[in-house]
Amino acid sequence: MTVKVSMRFSWCAALLICVTPLAAEQGILVVHIEDLRGRPIAGVRLRAGADSSISSPDSVGAARIRLAVKTKPGDVVMLEVLAIPRNKDLVMISPWDKWVHVPPFENESKNFVPVVLVEWGDKACLENPACIRAATAQINKGNAPKSAGERNGEEQRKQALATVAEALD
Repeated sequence: MTVKVSMRFSWCAALLICVTPLAAEQGILVVHIEDLRGRPIAGVRLRAGADSSISSPDSVGAARIRLAVKTKPGDVVMLEVLAIPRNKDLVMISPWDKWVHVPPFENESKNFVPVVLVEWGDKACLENPACIRAATAQINKGNAPKSAGERNGEEQRKQALATVAEALD
């Protein structure tokens, strides 16, 4: 009798251990907050829309944000930096426009949103390929015609460049 109970307990415990990692946390957006060198940034507080909870990253830069109740994978949310560490002026370069697609909620290592912040005016950003790609993508987006048949004007190109330069200045 003791052996049967013990075996049944062991089987249940093994099943629970195997199933637990597969359980997804519905409505939780995981973000990894780091600088250009891949180092985590502590003390940053983010939210993903007005109805989300505010979250701060742990020691490895991971933050968990509870999303609005009806948010589902594939929806688009805007990340907002609400607080930054003292004596820092950080700018989000990735995602540049702050809008992200919510990844699936399944507990997999690829289901997170990377967030890269840099110190405003940090010239190292101009030497970093990721920062240059982000700035170039934003300039190209600003240069794109707003409607079919519209042509880009010189003024529109200058404005797109000035907007990105101001963010990185």
